[in-house]
Amino acid sequence: MVASAIDQWLQRRFRRDANVCVVISPLAILGGLLVLFLTFWFAYAVVYLAQETVDAVVSIFTGGHFKLRHFTRLWLAGGFLLVLVIGYLRTEPFHFAEPAESDASSPFQGQLATYAQARGIAGAAGIHGGSPFMLLLFPQASSRMITDILFTGPRLLFGGWGLLRESARLRMADTAGLAQILAVLAERTGRVSYDELAALCPDLDFTRAMRALPLLPGVVTLESGLSLTSELRSELRALG
Repeated sequence: MVASAIDQWLQRRFRRDANVCVVISPLAILGGLLVLFLTFWFAYAVVYLAQETVDAVVSIFTGGHFKLRHFTRLWLAGGFLLVLVIGYLRTEPFHFAEPAESDASSPFQGQLATYAQARGIAGAAGIHGGSPFMLLLFPQASSRMITDILFTGPRLLFGGWGLLRESARLRMADTAGLAQILAVLAERTGRVSYDELAALCPDLDFTRAMRALPLLPGVVTLESGLSLTSELRSELRALG
């Protein structure tokens, strides 16, 4: 298989993907800033309502008052936003992909489910249809859902920045070196070891070429070598 044809195909594909990233990234960044702005004022409202609640309790039992200045509420809302961003940065990417709740239910959860059924809450709008009892029946899943919603702003903001970096990596990728690897892999039906690739491509800069591999979906990286998915292999063979 001719590596030059694959190189041209890679250049067109990477250029297209880079342009898509450049178009989407500002939208994601602006969306993230907007969501963070709304989250800030949501936190401000929560602080204000909490202050009013505490003030009412203090007024009933002591006759005094509990007030927070506007400037203090702003600082508290801003602090929450900062903690939210730091929490997102410290959260592993696979955190929300893990199972949120085990199948086994605690006795307390079983009692809640029984109570919900007896009161007619479960059903068309019941436990599995958005009932508030979901928060008590599955606290871990509920906390993850709430956290995931709060992380929408940071996810959009840093995701947009990640798209810009992805665009830069696509534009600077070593398509010529990657094309040589793909030309070898496309001719085989299985795995090709790294030693065999080095022997077949003696002039190849493997360090640069390997950095470009993650940019192309369909390349299977193994400890003992590289391979291609059947879809990518068929697409490359069609290039002639």
